[in-house]
Amino acid sequence: MASIKKYIVRILFPRLIAAGIALSCLSSPVHAASTQSADIHVSIVATKSLSVNTTFYSFGALNPSTGAVSASSITVTNDSNVLIETYTIQGANAISDSGSVNWTLASSTGTNQFALAAEFSNSAPANTNAAFANSDTTTSPITCSATVFGNGNVSESGSAVSPTAGSNTRGLWFRIRTPNIITDYGAHTITITLAVL
Repeated sequence: MASIKKYIVRILFPRLIAAGIALSCLSSPVHAASTQSADIHVSIVATKSLSVNTTFYSFGALNPSTGAVSASSITVTNDSNVLIETYTIQGANAISDSGSVNWTLASSTGTNQFALAAEFSNSAPANTNAAFANSDTTTSPITCSATVFGNGNVSESGSAVSPTAGSNTRGLWFRIRTPNIITDYGAHTITITLAVL
């Protein structure tokens, strides 16, 4: 439902000050303006919104120095019903489930240091650095585009996602690269934050 503000358009006419001026005006033809404009202002009542079909994914037990792509994607839906949306993705450090040593999110792997990439695509990307180029998450939000967190195809990306049913869903895949050396080999949890720009 649109929210409409009302505006008053005023047309001001100069007052006649003296009778002599009035008589003078009567003797001359009066011309009305041929056009008049008015500004109309309107806004749309809408809310940015996205939803996911699951809030949990498990890579299971992996070896050190290993790269793995998720076996299935998470479905991200633009459920605003009206807004074209662009998403941001933010990663986080991997928190030890046992309260031991956390792993640090980075663009490369190391001691207690891992990398996590994300990519919107209709099908599973290859488990290679090239397939996940420009897809590493950081602890700050990064805006999606056709090539950032994308495979180069804008219609599969997290950018300019239509709210129209049939065009409003995207598949989001993850690739993790585990630490080379670890202090804590137990389970760790990484929280990924998806947001609408």
